[in-house]
Amino acid sequence: MNSLIRPIMVASFCILCLGLTACPFPPKIYRMDVRQGNFLTPEMIQKIKIGMEKDAVIEMLGTPALTHFLEQERWDYYYYFKPGNGDNIIEKHLSLFFKGNKIQRFTEVAR
Repeated sequence: MNSLIRPIMVASFCILCLGLTACPFPPKIYRMDVRQGNFLTPEMIQKIKIGMEKDAVIEMLGTPALTHFLEQERWDYYYYFKPGNGDNIIEKHLSLFFKGNKIQRFTEVAR
């Protein structure tokens, strides 16, 4: 009988200590938010107009994430956001097409 009391007391003590620490069980793992590319808000994209100069675009959106070597008149802005809490991934892609120094057209894709 005495040999059974000690393990029961140790187990009770361990359970009591875990209960007092208020740790969730099973423990949750913290995951960071992952942001890559150029942060693009809808307000920023709405400000883009046909005929804007490259300097104005750089001032508003920053330097493009991707410029094509063979296609100097195209700039691509990418934005990728993966929340650490498991919510949906946000992806945006903005392509600007220039003629000379001014925007000729642009396309936006959001997923």
